[in-house]
Amino acid sequence: MIDLTEDQMLGMARIAGLHIPDEDVVPLTLRLNALLEASEALDQFPLEDVLALPTLPHPSALPVHQRDARGAPLLATETDAPLAYKPITELAHLIRTRHLSPVELTDLYLERIGQYNGALKSYITVVPERARREAHEAARALTQGADVGPLHGIPLAYKDEFYTKGVRTTCGSVILSEFVPDYDATTVSKLHEAGAVMLGKLNMTEWATPLTLAFPYGQPCNPWNVEHDAGGSSTGSGSATAAALCAGALGEDTGGSIRRPA
Repeated sequence: MIDLTEDQMLGMARIAGLHIPDEDVVPLTLRLNALLEASEALDQFPLEDVLALPTLPHPSALPVHQRDARGAPLLATETDAPLAYKPITELAHLIRTRHLSPVELTDLYLERIGQYNGALKSYITVVPERARREAHEAARALTQGADVGPLHGIPLAYKDEFYTKGVRTTCGSVILSEFVPDYDATTVSKLHEAGAVMLGKLNMTEWATPLTLAFPYGQPCNPWNVEHDAGGSSTGSGSATAAALCAGALGEDTGGSIRRPA
């Protein structure tokens, strides 16, 4: 295979009606050639007779007797895991039953972020003031007997491609280093409606591409071995969840972006 030249890259961009800044021509050409080289290897494998993985049937598609036999899965509400590592179902149960304060839980994760994020680079942006404010609001709502959502007081963090109103959203690129959306992504909005507390925005491969030559906001690390990568593109989402720097994280998967970090 012959590598594409920078002139060919610019020619394709012109045909597509795209403008590539001069400083991006070389790295984008390298990335495209790397993707083409990787995809070329697939041609060496005969895939015509490979069957697709079977999908799991939706419960509503099962015969009635099978649906009744399976029943609803039990939610974990009592484990012996340390507080920061407890599943969200248990944390939500502890909060709703007043055995745990959203403020206490949020402070725990912020403390762990301060202790470990310097080495792991899971976060691009941390918003401690906002997180504590939302945690106090969640605690106040519980005291007042409000009808709370399923994630009430649960501290979460979001991959830095999801728009967050008033909080910069970089998509892992220096090009958006000062971009601050004026509205929330639908997923973020729905999590807030469910009562979640936002801790910050998580590191990721640039533009969620499968190949990132350099992480502008620091190389995210695998928490079990900081000499290893944490996968991508939801890199920080995987490492932050594994290292208990949040109760849970929002990522997205187009071609393995959640599965590789998981």
